[in-house]
Amino acid sequence: VRSIIEQHEVIVCSANFALYEDLSQRVMNVLDRYTPRLDVYSIDEAFLDLGAVASLSLARQRAYVADVRATVRRWTGIPISIGVASTKTLAKAAAEYAKKARDAIGVYALPGHDPTAREALLRWLPVADVWGIGARRAAFLAGYSITTAQDFAQADANWVRRHLTVTGARTQLELRGVPCLPLDDP
Repeated sequence: VRSIIEQHEVIVCSANFALYEDLSQRVMNVLDRYTPRLDVYSIDEAFLDLGAVASLSLARQRAYVADVRATVRRWTGIPISIGVASTKTLAKAAAEYAKKARDAIGVYALPGHDPTAREALLRWLPVADVWGIGARRAAFLAGYSITTAQDFAQADANWVRRHLTVTGARTQLELRGVPCLPLDDP
């Protein structure tokens, strides 16, 4: 494979899992300061209980999570994206928007009681990028003209459960704003 590596100017680096774990722990420690409950999902993802700020105006919620983001960057040097929403799946969609949309600046708080904003976010998000869908299911769904998260959220619930089992049904409910995946207790 050496010729292929040289032809494509591939850079090979060894993995330093101890360093990744240390950096992850530093980020999680900062996040933990902002929430009564932190659900660490993976080495680079976590869900925070932001129930205390849910009653704030959308502008104040965005300012709060922007402060969280800035503090993580300042204290660890690591840039993060933050999505705020009423369900884990919507929060992941909002985080994806925060990461990719120019106007989001790394933070996006989905208005909790604004179905128009939720629909706009879901129309923007390809179904393949929905947490729990993936490329193989997205290819299957495309055969039924389901190409966006909004298409999936609006699909017939019985059809979704029949073809994507209970996991797909939960994902659909979460996209509709119905929490199905609670925060895990540490």
